Amino acid sequence: MIYCTITNYFQTKKFSIHNRGFLYGPLCPIYGTAATVMILGLSNIKNVPLMVITGVILCDTIEYFTSYIMEKLFHTRWWDYSDKALNIHGRIDLNHSIQWGILSYLFINYIHPFFSNVFESFNETQLIEIAVVVFAYFLYDIINTVTSTISIRNLQSHMENIRASFSILSEDSPLKREKIPEYVSEFRDKLAYVRRTRRARHILIAFPEIMNLMEKEMDEIQSVPHEFMNDIDDIRREIRNFIDDHRPEMH
Repeated sequence: MIYCTITNYFQTKKFSIHNRGFLYGPLCPIYGTAATVMILGLSNIKNVPLMVITGVILCDTIEYFTSYIMEKLFHTRWWDYSDKALNIHGRIDLNHSIQWGILSYLFINYIHPFFSNVFESFNETQLIEIAVVVFAYFLYDIINTVTSTISIRNLQSHMENIRASFSILSEDSPLKREKIPEYVSEFRDKLAYVRRTRRARHILIAFPEIMNLMEKEMDEIQSVPHEFMNDIDDIRREIRNFIDDHRPEMH
């Protein structure tokens, strides 16, 4: 929550909390991993500039490889900083590196000591019970989120089928022409499902690059036969409506 607040301030100049994590709930694996690495790697560093620089290196490494692994697993670029200054493969950039550096200092000197003192007031049994409850919720959240992510991947697959069908139409393939109404119908059904499913909708809002890419791909479809023009226009309209409806939440 603290990192989300800092991130949102850098982007909007307003202090507010937005859940930009992969999971629907308040737990965020990448930030939890970063916090653990900060504790292990920065706790013994007393020199502030060295602490900040080391924090940037550690957290940027986590963010880079998390982006790479998620892209390989789900065939989707979850965030893309390609248009940002001093980015590396669109996975990390200067602005977010600065935020990681600030958070590293705040976390080691203020946040971690505060919560360490809080948890010292619990006995071992209570700590185990808290850990079990948190882990159970985490497992529930990640299973449901992965299921929603698969739905989004299916949506993208139908989009790819539509694009491929129109590109092959130039080769006069009757098989692909017959498949287009089926692909269009399946895409619209999947998009409707995603729009009414909170977890899937959260993913698309937290990672707007997914919908923006689909909008771009639809706009790139050229030479649409007359009998399919209305269907394609409807899909373009539905994608734009989703983006417009949730634009205030997308960052």
